[in-house]
Amino acid sequence: EETRRTAIHNWALLHASLTVFGIAGVLLGIVLSLMYLVQHRRLKHKRVLSTGLTLPSLATLARWNRWAVIVSVPLLTLGLCTGVLLGLATRKTETPVSFADPFVVGVTFTWAVMFAFFLWLLRRQAPTSRRVAWLTVWAFGFMLVTMIGLQILMRGWIHSWHSFLDLPTPFPVV
Repeated sequence: EETRRTAIHNWALLHASLTVFGIAGVLLGIVLSLMYLVQHRRLKHKRVLSTGLTLPSLATLARWNRWAVIVSVPLLTLGLCTGVLLGLATRKTETPVSFADPFVVGVTFTWAVMFAFFLWLLRRQAPTSRRVAWLTVWAFGFMLVTMIGLQILMRGWIHSWHSFLDLPTPFPVV
């Protein structure tokens, strides 16, 4: 029993770590995308920043953004897969993780949308860097709305294994 509990704990740590690193990659992608869009607009309108702030070239920003997406999606996928393994491992425990959990369903849907974007990015011959930047912004927004929406709903209206109701919250439950 102790060995099983330790294994589940280790799977949970791996699941959380992969997911956090994947989300960090998405955050890096959004920052790079916004930098790209700002730089693109500056160059298009021939504006120079007076503050002395210099941004990398459009090609560099586009390359970094592409790599942020290419790294973050597999990390999120591995995080999702380890979550599935964690769910299977906890089936016979006192606190099993349900695959019908609203958070699991919402995150899986979000992952599917982001994975479709990832496949499109890899299959497309040469999508414009500006288009990739905008799609990264939209994918991030979609992920953010999903995650925040699910967390708000789970604070009082929906029960979820991922709700962490025993943790203090900075927001009052309505």
